[in-house]
Amino acid sequence: MLDFASENVSRGGVPNVGAQITQGRRWMNKSDLIAAMAEKAGVSNKDAGACLDAMFDVVADAVAAGNEKVTVPGWISFEQTVRKARQGRNPQTGEAISIPATKAVKVSAGSKLKAAAKSGGPPMGM
Repeated sequence: MLDFASENVSRGGVPNVGAQITQGRRWMNKSDLIAAMAEKAGVSNKDAGACLDAMFDVVADAVAAGNEKVTVPGWISFEQTVRKARQGRNPQTGEAISIPATKAVKVSAGSKLKAAAKSGGPPMGM
């Protein structure tokens, strides 16, 4: 049986060799994510890494185009938003400055991801 309280094992049973620990929280980097995906899917790290890279390429292309929203129902969505031009203030001088319109990405968590965050694990029935 795996010891999930150990600093070297994640909830999925995958070693967290490269995971960074800050103030008691573990941060999963890309290599850790690829290893966890490969373990869950029963594929090689190379194949899991290629799939992750392909997913991010598709999301980045869709967000850059600005004409479509990428949604994984219940989990996450990505879309381009436009921030309107506005007036701001230089905090050092108090001088009014003009902030131009800009494009940004909006990332929204879905209901299953929110439920997993609240419960500390995956939602029931998964």
